[in-house]
Order: sequence, then C-alpha cells, then structure tokens
Amino acid sequence: MNYLNRVKRGLLLVSIYIFGGQALLAQENYADLWSTLQVHYPASSKVRLSNEFHWRMTEFVGQPLQLLIRPKVEWKAADHFTVTGGYTHIQNWPYRSGQPDLVALEHNVWEDVAFYHPLWKGRLTHAIRLEHRFTSALFSNSLGIPERDGYNFRNRLRHRITYVEDLSDKVYMRFFNEAFVQMPTGKANPVAQFQQNWVYAGLGWRGIKDFALEAGFHHQYIVRDDERERHLGLWVGINYSIARKKSNE
Repeated sequence: MNYLNRVKRGLLLVSIYIFGGQALLAQENYADLWSTLQVHYPASSKVRLSNEFHWRMTEFVGQPLQLLIRPKVEWKAADHFTVTGGYTHIQNWPYRSGQPDLVALEHNVWEDVAFYHPLWKGRLTHAIRLEHRFTSALFSNSLGIPERDGYNFRNRLRHRITYVEDLSDKVYMRFFNEAFVQMPTGKANPVAQFQQNWVYAGLGWRGIKDFALEAGFHHQYIVRDDERERHLGLWVGINYSIARKKSNE
C-alpha cells in the first residue's frame, strides 16, 4: 500500500502542475502518442554505446509529428557521474495551421553531463545537455510551393531532473521534469529564451533480463513568440541491452 500511496502522491503533483495553468493563457491543445526504442551495448565497464529510435504522433495517431534517430556514446567518468555525446537526426512534420507543407529536417550534435545520488528510496538524476542545432530554413517560392533553403544554426540548453524508485524487484516508477532554453546565437537570437517544458510520470517493468517496458503520461508546454502549445499524451518505451561477451583473459 505504501508503494501505491507514493505513486498517487507523485501523480497528484504532476496533475496539479499540468492542469493548474490551463486558464492562464490561450493556447492550442494536442493529444499525442510517443514511442521509443533504446538499444544499449556495454563496450566496457566504463563505456556504453546506444541508439534511440523515436516515433511521435499527434492527434493521438492521426498525424505524424516527429522521427528521431539518436546514436550516442556514454562514458562513466566517476561514480555517480557520466558524460555522453551524440548526434540526433530529426524529421518534423507540419501539424499546425499555417506551417509549410514540407517535412523540416534537423541535424543535432550534443553533449550531456549527468550526476545522480540516492534520494528517499530511489535515485535522483540531474542532467544538463547542450545541443548544437542545424534546422531547415523553409520558404515558399514564387509559385507558393514550400522549399528548403539551407539551415539555421542555434544552440539550446536542456536541464532534466529525474526520480526513479523501485516498487518491487520487477516494477519501478519514473518522474521527470525538463526545461529547454534557447541560447543566444547571433543576431537572430540575441538573448536566451525559455522554449518548452516537459513533465513525465510513468511505470516500468523489468521482468525479463536486459529488457524493460515503460509507459506513462507526458506533458509538453511550448512557447512560440505570442503563441502557446500544450501537448498531453501517452509515451511508451522499450529498453534493451545487448549482453557483452566475457573476455577469455
């Protein structure tokens, strides 16, 4: 029963955050379905190779939203401290009225540092990621047909706080909050700007060795100049670790 009470308290706090600001600003609301597959390979006791595949849809399953492919290398620099570097290929489908009817591309190179420590009966992780983003510059030609014209460059800072606690030997819960800040980048972006915020609450199952299945509710709040967007939906994820063959040495 204590486990259920902790889950209920966590979901209550997330609900207050998500729905407490509904009436503050006029905004567009979307229902999303996100799915993730992560594959990991421990190359050594300190280095892990991974790849992430994300497929995201809005209008729940009616409209494609994003495709992300994210290979990365993680280094355990010290106990409770990791450094990660990677690249993300992103395809963004138009879903808002007035957007060019063309898939926008993004090439994203990033670095990430994370520190974790015990808290209550679980673990709290602080992660900071700096992204170097090359995003498609879209325009309409003389015939009104959307085209790509090179890339715009921006830097973005992300800060995620994650809490994970085991509820049994097979079941765990995860909560996180992540803030995105657009960093100053040239004349087009002279000052830092808050861009979006994510909140997630979910449960995971580790009933099979090297395999985990997780699902939860995800809230995304986006700021676009004078416009606001709120995305609320389901996020389903699979994590699989490839066992490393033991050395004969």
